[in-house]
Amino acid sequence: MFQTNKAAEVFIPFELSNNEIQAWDYIQYRLNMYWLQVTYSIVNDDGEESHNTIFLAHLEHLTQLRSMSGLTFYDVYLVSPNHMNGGKGWKMETLKEIYLGQEPGSEYEQEAYIFILDNGNRYVQSYMGSEENDLTQKELIFETVNHSV
Repeated sequence: MFQTNKAAEVFIPFELSNNEIQAWDYIQYRLNMYWLQVTYSIVNDDGEESHNTIFLAHLEHLTQLRSMSGLTFYDVYLVSPNHMNGGKGWKMETLKEIYLGQEPGSEYEQEAYIFILDNGNRYVQSYMGSEENDLTQKELIFETVNHSV
């Protein structure tokens, strides 16, 4: 979950706003978990195209975006913490595929995710500490096309 701070809010004049938009100089992310950065375009009812970048803390939002008509993905990046990527800090890498798998021996059907990146790296998000080879019933849930979605 991303957080905002009132002190970071940017004033948007009434003439330029539709009263549903707020702007912030910065956001905070207090969790030590992955998140996604997605660049996309969308065509409105008047046929005008706008390009946007959105930050997503949950994979469900990625699948919701994908189901929207008139929306085209350009880039999807996985932003991962060091405990997931094996490095010394956060990394931002181009996402290629996401698989959903079942944790071994989980009587409550605990799920885990496998992120496959353009550079060949593979990261597992498992709350039970499972390795990729231990996961069962792996299913492709997201795939990019030609390095852009």
